[in-house]
Amino acid sequence: MDRYMKYVVMKLGSTVEEVPILFPKHINHSDIDFSRSGPAGTPVGAGNVEIYSKDGKVKVSAYGKSVSLGVDSRPEDEGLIDRMVNPPSIFGD
Repeated sequence: MDRYMKYVVMKLGSTVEEVPILFPKHINHSDIDFSRSGPAGTPVGAGNVEIYSKDGKVKVSAYGKSVSLGVDSRPEDEGLIDRMVNPPSIFGD
């Protein structure tokens, strides 16, 4: 996986659930057909993300915006992406 990627956070339908979608940086945000990748939703956050290792842990840094979608990154996007790449253990450790 490339260290630098793009992302979009989708708000799913009429729910409050927001889901990050990561994809290669050479693809435009507007080129992703979100209606075919899962439940229809609305992009609420978008930009670029760097995924890196620091002190033995996987870290993320979300920044920027999607010009093609007209959507900015948001402070909460980083937390959503972090939980995706560092899921909680089912074993409680």
